[in-house]
Amino acid sequence: MKRLRLSPLLFRRIHKWIGLILGLQFFLWALSGSMMALLDMKQVGGHDAAEIHAHPLPTPDRLIDPARIPGVRQASGLVLRDLAGSPVYEVRTEDGIRLFGAHDGHPIRIDAALAKAAASQMTEAPIRDVVALPKPNLEAREHSGPMWRINFADAANSSAYVSAETGRVLVMRGDTWRTWDFFWMLHNMDWTNPLRGREQATDVAFDRSVI
Repeated sequence: MKRLRLSPLLFRRIHKWIGLILGLQFFLWALSGSMMALLDMKQVGGHDAAEIHAHPLPTPDRLIDPARIPGVRQASGLVLRDLAGSPVYEVRTEDGIRLFGAHDGHPIRIDAALAKAAASQMTEAPIRDVVALPKPNLEAREHSGPMWRINFADAANSSAYVSAETGRVLVMRGDTWRTWDFFWMLHNMDWTNPLRGREQATDVAFDRSVI
């Protein structure tokens, strides 16, 4: 078996490659930090705002008594809220969350049309397409459960993520946020688990946007 000679040439080569690796990481760290500083923080963090087109709820005397709705009596929680401009009861049960129309008590299922209507409250841009997601993708990774992705035909290529269970608009994403998220991954430099640092990217961006 041939023995490895620890010659000065070998040490120089090791030193060269270590220097290149460390230099490349420093370059990526500096580049990503500079790029994030150039981005508009309002465009990055502003996509997590709540629905901007709220509709007033009708007076209670025009709504059905929730006690008359089958299944509501076994509920552990009940909320009267707006869904795409209509009042609904959001009922929490042992089997999960159920929605009922507050006018007639009929059960509501969040289909593509209703998800589009809910997402349209966030922007007046035309809708490009709708995609059903059985589980969150990277852009909606801080949420859980099935959802709808509604893509808009606007300058920011915005996408709204609507819960398929509650119909709530979970989050809005645009190209500025996507650019921030990419450079945040490079800046964090956690190569063993890149998503670990990216999970905090939105919170950091939003904190900076309100300063």
